[in-house]
Amino acid sequence: MCCALAHDKIKLRNALARMYVNANCEKFKHIFDMKRLKSYSDMVDRDIEKLEEIIKKLKNYQMAIYEHAQTVANTEFKSVVTLVRRRDYSTNHVKYHVQLEMRPNVSTDYIENERVYGFYKHEKMFTGRERHLALKYADELAKQYHCEIERKGFYAKKV
Repeated sequence: MCCALAHDKIKLRNALARMYVNANCEKFKHIFDMKRLKSYSDMVDRDIEKLEEIIKKLKNYQMAIYEHAQTVANTEFKSVVTLVRRRDYSTNHVKYHVQLEMRPNVSTDYIENERVYGFYKHEKMFTGRERHLALKYADELAKQYHCEIERKGFYAKKV
């Protein structure tokens, strides 16, 4: 850790919380008081202990990520074409978003109070006037990947 700044603040993010370490690297060459120099050395020892603890937690976190990556690598995914109609708030124009969504086959929609996410392929956006092109592209993707089309944002008009 570089001691060029008087107060280096290192922010390290843990899976559960954020960890902060304030490392005080003050000028000391002008000090000839042994007690004060010892207190500086003690502060550095405490900072090193905190950093070693954080490094240990981060290594455990990294191992948990690796283990989860192995689970993800062995997970089956379901292909779904999503066709979303949205109205842009600033321009009030309609836009169509077509994408191939790869959803993991898991038993629940939430894990540890977080929504389960897959990943997307073939993302494409169309303007409101290109509605037919958006529908055609969604059909092509559905046929190519043998999956269903999920429509969002299409509302039936009242009769």
